[in-house]
Amino acid sequence: MTPQGMSNTRLNAATNPPPIPRIADGSETAGARVERWEGAFARQRIVLLLLALGKSVGNVSPRRYRRDYYRAIGASLISSVWSWDPRPIERFLARNVWVRYGGYEYLLTPRALFGYYLHAFEPRTARDLLRRRGGVFIDCGANAGQYSVPLAGRFKEVVAVEPNPTAVAILRQNLARNHLTNVSVVERAVTPASGIARLYQGEVLTTWGLRDAAARYVDVDSVRLDELLLAHNHVDLLKLDIEGMEADVLLSASALSRVDSISFAGFPADLPRVRAHLRQFGLIVHIVPPLLGSVENYLADRSTVMDDGTD
Repeated sequence: MTPQGMSNTRLNAATNPPPIPRIADGSETAGARVERWEGAFARQRIVLLLLALGKSVGNVSPRRYRRDYYRAIGASLISSVWSWDPRPIERFLARNVWVRYGGYEYLLTPRALFGYYLHAFEPRTARDLLRRRGGVFIDCGANAGQYSVPLAGRFKEVVAVEPNPTAVAILRQNLARNHLTNVSVVERAVTPASGIARLYQGEVLTTWGLRDAAARYVDVDSVRLDELLLAHNHVDLLKLDIEGMEADVLLSASALSRVDSISFAGFPADLPRVRAHLRQFGLIVHIVPPLLGSVENYLADRSTVMDDGTD
């Protein structure tokens, strides 16, 4: 179920992805100096990337074009180790490849971030979320479906919210390929106020966002978190990974009493305000310890154990 009047598509195996909206070159930002953090972020966590490459060799099975797939992995691995600078597999992938991982199939393209289904940068968050099950899961920042796809088999209903048109096209194909008909796709950005938002292109598919201006962008519809929550009597799990907008969105929400558990990304500086706000709804924030420099989500739930670090 989605808010009344909201653009939403219930997928089935016959769904065809819609055309991708035009991405504009913004004259107001084309000359601006924008610091791109993605490269530095990956370099600082190259061990996690190398582990993901190794994991993909033994645990990911390409359905076709095996030679192209393994050639791209090998080139990426050798190049990354030789230069100690991440060389994404997309750079070496000549064609789209369907891969099978964890019982589901995912589309890997030269535009998709390699191994998005492996959750390389947030292994402990993934381990927690992928064990969940229940009635309703709302995935804000669904991207290509790295959580919406596997959790569709564990929840009765999944709402995948994603504004990035390129990611949505891959998400739709992933859902159709796996015959997941209990997933609704909401092609909107989640913001404190509904309307039109400008989505700026990041270096990689998973880092398009509203905060960091860039020369290329697309204007998208936006929705408030309360609109998503009020469409359901009860939400078992809410995930928020929306490129730095998590605190603003959570602080603007007043329907969080309907939610049992929240997994959210964000900046440490915003945590005190978010923690205080969530406490009003009986949600206690827990900090997930990182592993090898991983960047894990915060977790808020209705735990009776007061271990939110405020002592």
